[in-house]
Amino acid sequence: MALSRSCALTALVFVLVSSLEFSASSSELGIGRRLFQSGCSVDYSKLDYSPITSVCKDPYPQEACCNAYNQFCSPHKSELNNLNEMCAMYFTSYLNMAGTYPNGVFIGRCNSGNNVCN
Repeated sequence: MALSRSCALTALVFVLVSSLEFSASSSELGIGRRLFQSGCSVDYSKLDYSPITSVCKDPYPQEACCNAYNQFCSPHKSELNNLNEMCAMYFTSYLNMAGTYPNGVFIGRCNSGNNVCN
């Protein structure tokens, strides 16, 4: 049975985010938590994610979290929804690091279809 495109997108982002590992030694060396971002017009490592992290806190209420998420990602919508680039993975990774969110707080709850940002 084939996965829908939305489920495939959610699974892809989950796998990519889950596979990222950052060690204490890399931050001690000054490398930090910066991923190489090829093809993205925005450096997602330098965004201030506080408009989301200040609102979306455990137990992660869907309405509040999704409103903050979609408002924040809206200026970057065309780039984040372009699945030919890895920008959505970078954005999601840095957001999850900024708020130490568990997987699934945003992707799958706050997006629809093939869109990372509505």
